[in-house]
Amino acid sequence: MPDAAWKAAERRICAAFGGARRGPDGKGQSDCVDTDEAIQIKYSKRGVPEGRWIEDAKRHGANEKKPWVLVVIQPGQHVQSGHAVVSLGYLLALKQRARAGMSDSEDWLTRLGI
Repeated sequence: MPDAAWKAAERRICAAFGGARRGPDGKGQSDCVDTDEAIQIKYSKRGVPEGRWIEDAKRHGANEKKPWVLVVIQPGQHVQSGHAVVSLGYLLALKQRARAGMSDSEDWLTRLGI
């Protein structure tokens, strides 16, 4: 049986973040495993982030003790063309990390107070 388009999109997005799709485990967690962020993915015809999705992403991030990322992708859209919503603090931390040339092995989120 062919895979649902939204499941395939979740798999591609999770892979882009270095992880894999979690699947329906009923734990109320983010959509990806083995990632540095708590990734919440929404497959939407409108392609516009909704407030309740942002709140879900924040809650999953808090539960998993990771920065949260909401990814909204439309049917037929390439992964790189989707929209991502993150907190401004996380975005600024990423920018500061890039400027400082910090390696992945450093606990840069803790160092920056996130």
